[in-house]
Amino acid sequence: MVAAPLACDVPITSTASDGPSVLDTSPAGGDEGVLRLGPFVAFFDRQLLPRTVNRGTVRVRSGDVDHFLSVRFDPVERALIAIPVGDRPLEPNVVYRFVIDGVRDLDDQQIATEHVVRFRTGDEVGTPEVPPAAGWADVAPIFETRCATAAGCHTPENPPFGLDLSSAEAVARTAIGRRSPRLGGTTGPDANRGSIFFGALHIIDVIGGVGRPDGSLLIYKVLGDEHVLGERMPPPDEGAALSHDEIQTLSAWILAGAPTS
Repeated sequence: MVAAPLACDVPITSTASDGPSVLDTSPAGGDEGVLRLGPFVAFFDRQLLPRTVNRGTVRVRSGDVDHFLSVRFDPVERALIAIPVGDRPLEPNVVYRFVIDGVRDLDDQQIATEHVVRFRTGDEVGTPEVPPAAGWADVAPIFETRCATAAGCHTPENPPFGLDLSSAEAVARTAIGRRSPRLGGTTGPDANRGSIFFGALHIIDVIGGVGRPDGSLLIYKVLGDEHVLGERMPPPDEGAALSHDEIQTLSAWILAGAPTS
């Protein structure tokens, strides 16, 4: 599975002012009665470097006290998602600050200024954030009809880069926890930054039953991210790109640990 136009051949010329920008947040600034379990979400204008999305760069604060959070990045929605850990909701009727600072994009450009959203919690706790779930039955039709068809590439007979997506067994053997022999990265003089990130990724990143869509090369390939060497998958001569819903399903499946049964 691989598709769309080849990665850009124009050298990267980003400057410090070209860093990522927050497009929207939930809650929004000034919101009242915010649920104490969140989630707290920031949507960005581009992909973020996953290792820079952590509790050091994303905080929910009251005064000088940081609330303990679980933080992840959703590459499909380009959304940073933070939730309180365990059963420790924010305090009721307190003004908090949702602070984002130090995150970087895939060109290693840092957000220009600290982004701060002030909001007030209400009395209601809310329910814990439950990411959308998907199983093998949800993703198998995508692989079978878009990636491992008679006209497709990733079948048992000489699949590109050894990636066979024709069955659950093949996906478990050739994709989950396996690095691609083909490095990622843009072409041109400044390609190394992208290559360093994508070249280290697993095709499908699952460790100890925990999946990371933002660490999975497959997701960036079907999104057609310009930092990945080669075409978007599936390629144009094999039909249209995957729909947003199909990519969301793949991402949810990986987040659930990429089950193959």
